[in-house]
Parts: sequence; structure tokens; C-alpha cells
Amino acid sequence: MRFASCRTEKEEAEMIVEQIEKLIGGTSYFSLDSGRVSSHENGENLGFGDIAVLYRLNVQGDAFDEAFSRAGIPLIRSGERPLISQYPVNILWRFLQTLCFSGHEYYLTAYRLSAEAHKVSSLSMGEEQGEREKALIRNLNERGISDLIDQALELHQLKDLPDESLRYLDRLKSISNDFRGDLPSFLDALSLDRGIDHSTLLGDRVALMSFHAAKGLEWPVVFITGCEDGLIPCALFGNRNDEEEKRLFYVGMTRARNSLILSYVNHRMINGRALHMQPSPFISLIPKELCVPLARGSWKPKKNHKQLALF
Repeated sequence: MRFASCRTEKEEAEMIVEQIEKLIGGTSYFSLDSGRVSSHENGENLGFGDIAVLYRLNVQGDAFDEAFSRAGIPLIRSGERPLISQYPVNILWRFLQTLCFSGHEYYLTAYRLSAEAHKVSSLSMGEEQGEREKALIRNLNERGISDLIDQALELHQLKDLPDESLRYLDRLKSISNDFRGDLPSFLDALSLDRGIDHSTLLGDRVALMSFHAAKGLEWPVVFITGCEDGLIPCALFGNRNDEEEKRLFYVGMTRARNSLILSYVNHRMINGRALHMQPSPFISLIPKELCVPLARGSWKPKKNHKQLALF
């Protein structure tokens, strides 16, 4: 297990590009000219499909998407379409929002429009349905979000769904298991999740995905990025459950069959917010004899060059 400390998410992305080039034996002539690898024979007989980059939030994948594309590294990113845009998850998501934010006109309108688009009868929301809403929330506290999803399916008479829709529902319930009865945090996290169809992972491409999407998958080499307090464990959606977050981190770590590289940064931009980060407290739980610094080259931020004048 190796560790890499970076200054920013851009440096983190370029560090992983460098490591992939070393693992593969160079992805371009530039890899040789720049000294990142000495020859194409220095690789470890790995293909791009043997490598995965995992993170806590899908928004972290943007920096890797950009860096990999610039370096010519083929990639597959978990879910080209957000899970909340897939039927029938889109209807259930909007319905759960009406329960969580009762009386908010925006969520009520969005729910009705989503149901109408798929010719599904929306449920009447309002004072006359207050008892039903209270019963649903009461069951939520007792049985959890997964059971609430089953009740919502029954109320909307969503039956005999195609296999693809059933896979989306399984994905929805899998995410819900990490939040127990915390519906607001679940809805926040769901809005950032992309979902994934594992069949799209075929081919020689580096996988970019969240811990949630990586469940059940393995690779010879795995990078776990953003190992910072606030992301691992995640505290961006209110109260955090350290035990659940620790379990999720463990899931990510055990995706690696042979090699695991953990990275963290000092400064990160998330949704336009500049954040000063500290290493994840979970790192201190790893035995020190397993913590080896990652051998890597120096990195300098790219400067913006001005166009030279002709005269």
C-alpha cells in the first residue's frame, strides 16, 4: 500500500496519469521523451482495464476525466446518465423529495411532471393525505429507506418493470443502505450519484467510479483518491456516520487485488468552494508498516502562456 500527498486535485490527477503511464509502460511518445517511463518494456503487463480510480463523490471524477483525456488514456466513467434520470428512479426520487420537504411547491411540481412524463398517476399530496405521509415517515424511522422505496413502488403501482429498470432499483436500494433512516442525506447523495451499468466496463479502459458503484468489482491496481477528512468520512451532507463511512472505505480498499495507492490533497475545489483539507482520520488506522510513500516525479502547475505578437 502506497500513499501520495498532493497540493491540489489537479496535481492528484496528473500524479495518477504518471503512475498509469509507468504501469502500462508509456501511453505515448511523450511518456518516453518526458522521462516518465524509460521504455515500453518497463510496464507490468497490465492493460488499462486492470486499473480503477475510486472516489467518494462523483464530482471528484471531473479532474481525472480531463487529465486522462489530455494524456490519451482511455476511460469509462461510472454512469453516463445520472441514476435519478432513469425510470422509475426519477419518479421515486421526486416522490421522496415531496415527503422530505412537505409543502414545498417546487418539489411537488417536479414530482407531478416526472410522473406525467411516464404516464404514471401521481399521488395527491396535501392536507388530506397527511396521515399517509406520517405513516410513511414513521415506517421510514422503523424500517429504513429501502422499505420506503418498496412502499412507494406499491403506491404508484409500478409493477412488471423491465430488467433494466429493476437494475436501477437495485442500485437505488444499494445506496439507501448506507443512510438507514436519514432521508435528507440520502436525497443529497443521490443527486450527486451517476449510477453504473457494469456491462459497460468491458474493454481496455481505466475505470473512474465512486465507492458505491465499485461494489462487487475488483482490479489488479486501484487508486483511492480524496482520502481527506470531509470526504472520507464524508461530512458534506450533514451528520456523518463514521462506522458506515469506514465500511465504505474498506469496500474501496478491498477492490484492489494486487496494488493499492491512496492519495490526498491539501486544497480542493468542490462545487465552486475552495476547501482546505486534512488527511482522513481513517489513514491513521492503517498499520504504519504498511504505509509506503509513493515514488513519483515532481509536479509544477501549468502556466497560462500569452500569445506572442507578430509585430
